[in-house]
Amino acid sequence: MPTPKKRYACSQEVLIIICILAYGRCRELLAKFSRFKSKYTDSYLDDALKKVNDAKKIEVVSKRNATKKESRTDLVAAAKLCRQNFNKLKRFISDAFPKAVINDKFQAAGASFYKKAAKNNWSAQSSLINAAITFIEDNLVELNANGNMPADFETTFKEDGKACTDLITKYFGIDTTNRDITFDKIEADNAIFDALTDMLKDAQECLPEKDKRNFVFSYLRKLAKGQTPGSLKGYIRDQNKKAIAGAVITILGTELTTITSTKGYYRFGRLAAGEYIICISIPGRDLIEQTVTIKGGTAKTLSITIPALEAAA
Repeated sequence: MPTPKKRYACSQEVLIIICILAYGRCRELLAKFSRFKSKYTDSYLDDALKKVNDAKKIEVVSKRNATKKESRTDLVAAAKLCRQNFNKLKRFISDAFPKAVINDKFQAAGASFYKKAAKNNWSAQSSLINAAITFIEDNLVELNANGNMPADFETTFKEDGKACTDLITKYFGIDTTNRDITFDKIEADNAIFDALTDMLKDAQECLPEKDKRNFVFSYLRKLAKGQTPGSLKGYIRDQNKKAIAGAVITILGTELTTITSTKGYYRFGRLAAGEYIICISIPGRDLIEQTVTIKGGTAKTLSITIPALEAAA
């Protein structure tokens, strides 16, 4: 089933705030709403806000991306170990069979899957593991003869192979879960948006002109964005466009501090709307202070160019 399209022209965070603002104002004017439609009661608003809160609780897929990244890291390591085991198996095969049949034995053991498996093709990795295990089981006597293959190698290969295939299943399971979460989240958000839209339409019918503006989605969205955090980012470079790495940037009056990267990049996330003074400290330079205004729900870019060190000297 395809992922539904969201019907609201804002982020979910903003939508949640809009709902809270709108239903709060609806409660203040509940008598007017209930005269228009009897469904508007405190219980109705409580239920609407519960649905808003439930939608808010649905896990954001981006929060699961870290889990997926960790899973992939574990999977890559496990797959590498299995390929190392396969290369050991090839050495045992080389000593266990006549040279004339060795290449055929390699293919039977899964060598045709190795190249793709080495490029993290997980289907090929699974096929490589399964083919090798089958080959070991079918040729165990020949492989173990004359002290060639260690007695515990079969067990080790199977255990490492199972660990790898389990991680492959887990990795693709995260993708499936993410798709399910995305579907559920958009469906829930669309539902609260539709309910909100109906209430806003009713407001235009039952309220006096002076109150109608407070129940217009675009107006509420503007108010909501003022309540959502903004961010600040940018680059610190000299006039020769050389990145200034290691500069300490502090937002005065807060405990927020960061250090520029090797590319001179810095970022502060989740800043409340308002005016800030940032202080830039660079070894061998005078302190630099810059005033910046952050608007709610927006990403502010502030890049600063300073004199080159020779020019500053």
